[in-house]
Parts: sequence; structure tokens; C-alpha cells
Amino acid sequence: MRCTIGLVLAGALAVSIPTAILAEDLPPLVNVLAMPAGMTPPKVPRGQFHSAAGFYPKHAADCAEGGRVIVEATIGTDGSVTNVQLMESSGFADLDVDGMVAVGTWRYEPATRDGNPVAVRERVAVQYGATAHVSGTADCSPEGTKAAADTLLAALRGG
Repeated sequence: MRCTIGLVLAGALAVSIPTAILAEDLPPLVNVLAMPAGMTPPKVPRGQFHSAAGFYPKHAADCAEGGRVIVEATIGTDGSVTNVQLMESSGFADLDVDGMVAVGTWRYEPATRDGNPVAVRERVAVQYGATAHVSGTADCSPEGTKAAADTLLAALRGG
């Protein structure tokens, strides 16, 4: 079943992100610091580093936006990331969308239960540092930030 989750970002502005799964169909959320007996948490593969580097939206850089995006994501039995959902906004719609996209590209070694891979949900923070320069051409108002987020979403949808 396909549904749409509405996200309230940057105050009263809203962005809709389509998702292909309902919350009751998601695997359990795990606390990697207190895993249940017999379980190991998902791990970042050796030699990889998870960050939003390379994803920082131009609009966010031009407007010196920064903040922390908290998302929950499903880490599948193959280590792929799906069903990324915003849990805490950075206060900037474009950073929120960008953080969700960045997390969706990450790969893990899957969590295991008694040695067998299992799908889990994990809460992840993506930190964006504000840049030092501000462009005179970007619309840094809440409406401009929403427009930048809408542009990112349109690009994701292929339009």
C-alpha cells in the first residue's frame, strides 16, 4: 500500500514525502546501546563513513542554514536503508529533505539475531554545520526554504 506522510517543517510549512509502507509494517526500533539478548546492532561497514557530506543543498549553504535532522530508517537484512522518516526537524525544510536523502544512500552490515540477519529500525542524527557565507541571491525566507525543499523532492521524483 502506498501512502503519503505529511511533515511539518520550519514552523507552519509542510512537505509531503511518499512512503510505501505503513508504520505497523515496520520492523522494531532498536537502541544500539542496549540491544536485546542474542542481537547485535547494524554496523557501518569497515572503511565507510556515514555523513551528509556531498549532499548539503546549495540553498542551505547560501542561507547559512545549519542544524540537526533526526530520522528513523529501516535497515534491511541486506544492509540497505529504506523507509526513512523524519522524527525531528532541523528547522529548515531543505536540510530535512536532504538529511533523509543522505541516510537513504547509506549501507550497513545488518543487525543479527542469533547470527541471522534481521531487519530493524534505527534512529539516526545528521548534523549540518552552518556555512560562513550568505549569498545575496538566495531567498532565505521560510517560503524560499520550502521552495528549495520542493525542488529537491521534485528532483527525487524525476520531475
